[in-house]
Amino acid sequence: MCNKTYTNRSGRKILKYYPPDSIMLDLDFILTGNKILIIGYPYLKIENWLTDKPTAVRLLDVWDEDNVLYLKIQDLKTSKIDTISHNLRVSSCEVEQRSAFLS
Repeated sequence: MCNKTYTNRSGRKILKYYPPDSIMLDLDFILTGNKILIIGYPYLKIENWLTDKPTAVRLLDVWDEDNVLYLKIQDLKTSKIDTISHNLRVSSCEVEQRSAFLS
């Protein structure tokens, strides 16, 4: 885990790494009270506030590359593993096609 900070165009800090296993994430698709996420902990994920119900997930990994944030998560009900990506320059979120099931 690196020691970077990302700030949006309006000057609001949206991502800050706290090595070795925590980040501050001020985005609305992972629900947490204080915006601090710790790898290995459970959280609620929501992709679309109008149509989706929150899903219980475990945060497995976090990284960024080329101004895109990636969160590897595991659905606690189905054990399915997905990678959520978020472009740090825009305000949309999508789940990538990469998925796996634990046996």
